[in-house]
Amino acid sequence: MRTLKNFNLSSKNFVKYNDYIMKNLSKFDTNIHLLVHRYSILGYSPSLISIYDNQLKNNIGNLDNKSLCLISWSYAKNNVFIEELFDSIATVVLNRNSKLNLTDISLLLWTFAKINRKEPEEVLKLKNEFISIIKSIQNTLNNKETDENTQEYLDKEGWCVLIHEIIGYFYTNVVHDICMACKSLSILLPGDMGTISQVFKILFNITSASKLSITSQGITSLWEALEHSNLKDEDITEKLCEASRYLRLDHSFNSNMLNSIVTSIHKLRIKDPRIIYQIVHWLEKRSVQMHATQMKGKRTHIWNT
Repeated sequence: MRTLKNFNLSSKNFVKYNDYIMKNLSKFDTNIHLLVHRYSILGYSPSLISIYDNQLKNNIGNLDNKSLCLISWSYAKNNVFIEELFDSIATVVLNRNSKLNLTDISLLLWTFAKINRKEPEEVLKLKNEFISIIKSIQNTLNNKETDENTQEYLDKEGWCVLIHEIIGYFYTNVVHDICMACKSLSILLPGDMGTISQVFKILFNITSASKLSITSQGITSLWEALEHSNLKDEDITEKLCEASRYLRLDHSFNSNMLNSIVTSIHKLRIKDPRIIYQIVHWLEKRSVQMHATQMKGKRTHIWNT
């Protein structure tokens, strides 16, 4: 629906469609997380509230970890802060014997950061599981051997083709998940520079060994993580500036990302021309799309930097 021209959440067709869905929620059963995600992308909070009241409230325990983590992200993304929902999801997910995968952890950390949920035991458990997984990925790339913690992150087709060369390819969302989790941890653990530094170093080792690039969204998250943690490590800053050199070539790089990066490098007093050039280049090409107040703010930050 978001791809339709002139789509409007108040249109008669959407209202009719939404009414039908709300009357048939039981049909989605264990796939309810997909519906929640779609409404989240549409940004339609009234239906998210109805889904919780009429379907989720009494069925949290029947959903798997993947579903629950996606649901938590969806509600947090739309600022639908239902405390009972987040309490139930955290209790169920973090007390199950089954391990969370990297995406699950990343989504849950993002949720906790967004709703400012800083329960020490919960954050510590997620942090430890996250570090354990990315260390295993790093070791797999360095040692050319897989283990049970990394097998699901391999591109199985690529692995089979290249196994004689002992090279494994990781899914690109591994890098995205690490970047997102890094930013979330910097918010949840603002004074823990040791953990943030460790995540950065492991991430750069993984991208170097796997030849995977960091997307503009990932780079933005990393700059924000540096800012939140106030981490001033020359080696990390150098590698992040180098990774930022091609932001202008990423079509998904937008004004929101630009604003976040400008704010971060201003607070960190970063003056490296590699990142400054990306900002100036973007403004030169697309400044006509911005309001005068936005342009003034960017110009002031860059000038002061």
